[in-house]
Amino acid sequence: LLNDYSRKFAVTWGSAPYALRVLPIATLPGSGLRSKSTEAFRISDAGYIVGKQWLVRADSVPLRWDPGGETVSVLRPPQGVSADDEVKDVNSNGIAVGLRVTAGPNPPFRRTVIWFTPKLSISLQSEGDGFDDNYANAVNDAGTIAGYAIPLGTTVSHAFRRIADGEMQDLGDLPGGEDSSVAYGVNDANQVAGSSTSESGLRAVLWDTDGSPMDLGELPGGGEWDYGASALNDAGVVVGGYNDGEDGGIFVWTAATGMQNIVDLIDPLDPLYPRIASGELQIQINDLNDAGVMVGAAASTSESIPIVLVP
Repeated sequence: LLNDYSRKFAVTWGSAPYALRVLPIATLPGSGLRSKSTEAFRISDAGYIVGKQWLVRADSVPLRWDPGGETVSVLRPPQGVSADDEVKDVNSNGIAVGLRVTAGPNPPFRRTVIWFTPKLSISLQSEGDGFDDNYANAVNDAGTIAGYAIPLGTTVSHAFRRIADGEMQDLGDLPGGEDSSVAYGVNDANQVAGSSTSESGLRAVLWDTDGSPMDLGELPGGGEWDYGASALNDAGVVVGGYNDGEDGGIFVWTAATGMQNIVDLIDPLDPLYPRIASGELQIQINDLNDAGVMVGAAASTSESIPIVLVP
């Protein structure tokens, strides 16, 4: 994300040494749809990128950049459908998923949307699976979707996994929970990462391929933290966050090491380390790849520094 004070542009970097490149913005019809800024926030192994473009006289529109970043397309609803769309993830086949809000009763319908191409999309009607509103957060290369849905007749959220062209599977929550969970990531083994209420509070969870949930534990030293997992890779490495309402940070979890504070894993000789260790800069992680490389930012209230963490 590149800032020039009043505007923001989506950017990519090439292989090291990193070359900054500004991604093109979409051309939109109508004088009231001029672009204000853009942001890219997910990239697939094949190089597809998704993000959004803020507009001067509207909210935003979802975008997909093709591999190489030279071609950008607006992810559109079907012709004749009035909807507010938000994209969340994209896989290596260019299939993107997100949320579609369409006009309906009060409140309006909120459904998972799947874009097979920028102009071809469907919304998931999940009543037959026992759900009402549903929200997609992630998709893997086989088309498996993870997110959360509201069971019919309730107001709580349940994490779900949907195998391509299949039904939504309710992943439930941890023992002793309050019947509430959310899924944020899915890998190519169909493992799902997210959060769940439990008898110990809000916990980070890894649902295995058979749907069984695993509490990822807590950081050494304890503390009254809430935990949530936000992404995972095909090696089963999970990243997420922890907080107590006032303070928090980022954790990394593996089956071999358990949960670790990401600050403890950063090279103390790194120029940014003193500012990170002191709390002046907070680590934010948006995604990680199968090599364990993470992308995000080291941020404060006055600056945001794009970072890559290489194991």
